[in-house]
Amino acid sequence: MMAHRTRCAVEALEDRNLMAVAVQLVDRGSTLRLTGDTAAEWISIHQDDALNTLSVQWGVINSTANTTPPPVQEFTSSSIKRIVVNTRGGNDNVTYVVDGLNYTNAKNISIDTSAGNDTVMIDFGGQLYVPLATDGSDDPDVIMPEPPYNWPTPTPLEVQTTLNVSVQTGAGNDSVDAIFGHLQKGMSYRSVGGTGNDSLSTSLAGVVSAGRTVVITQDGGVGNDHLAFNQDANSIEAGARLSVVQRGGAGNDQIDLQSFGLIQGTLLVNQAGNTGNDKLSTIVNASWPSTGIVRARALGETSNDQMVVGIKRNTDIPPYVVLEGPLPDMRVEASAQGGLGRNLAWVTPNVKVYNATVMESSWNVGSILPVDPWPF
Repeated sequence: MMAHRTRCAVEALEDRNLMAVAVQLVDRGSTLRLTGDTAAEWISIHQDDALNTLSVQWGVINSTANTTPPPVQEFTSSSIKRIVVNTRGGNDNVTYVVDGLNYTNAKNISIDTSAGNDTVMIDFGGQLYVPLATDGSDDPDVIMPEPPYNWPTPTPLEVQTTLNVSVQTGAGNDSVDAIFGHLQKGMSYRSVGGTGNDSLSTSLAGVVSAGRTVVITQDGGVGNDHLAFNQDANSIEAGARLSVVQRGGAGNDQIDLQSFGLIQGTLLVNQAGNTGNDKLSTIVNASWPSTGIVRARALGETSNDQMVVGIKRNTDIPPYVVLEGPLPDMRVEASAQGGLGRNLAWVTPNVKVYNATVMESSWNVGSILPVDPWPF
């Protein structure tokens, strides 16, 4: 009896991307869910409401298995109401960018990177980049031509609808950066660092429109964290409210806030160092003719803390302005509270100080903390 032999052959397989991110549409297509695994992944999301597109691209960081370009999936922006990103473990990189000049299709955005040394970038800023050199490069050694230089004018994004963004990282040394343009509607943005030495930075590159409420929360969690908020040369319009809450959590934290621009509405600042030897800095330099309200509190809480609270209005009146009467004052209610421990404070004269030694009280108080001011 003859035995049948099966001849085996090996076929070459085509190159494939390692699929570390699962992409799903749920809730009848209104929620886009991206779920990673324990690998180190990068996820890039681009929203372009002028084209009504939402593009998603992903891959594995430093993967030797990827020999073809990573896949791109495109969705209809107006159909997606909620985006949920969970990278699970690994040292991940997540970016969310709004292209163009307008944000019109509202979304609730939730990003959770879990454990790992993660990087998150939220860019709702618009076209803010201006090259250092006129040839479009960043080379500072390029010889500058005679004026006019024809530099592009920065154009902040017009956020024309409500915005709700939440970013949470887990254990690890994480970095979360966010920037926002003109806020024509209300906004809620929250970033939580979790355990580790985290860096949380938020910038406001546009105005807060009249009658709108914007709430920005930064929570460092456990670790030696750096929290920063910056509002540069933009206004809080009449009836608008900008609330910034910064909590360092356990650890030796540095918490910074800088606000420059016209304040006709209300600016609320609440800084809390919590446990640890913390450095807290609140600098508000309102431009003339601000007549709004600033309420600020720097609370060191436990341990030995350093606090800088400087709030003032620029008194330089433009030469072409003729006043018919005295300008109403900008209302300031501010305090630096040391809590337990040996605390130091540098403040402007309109700031009340509790449980701290006043090292300086003058209108020249700046935003840079002194270098090692402790005499102990």
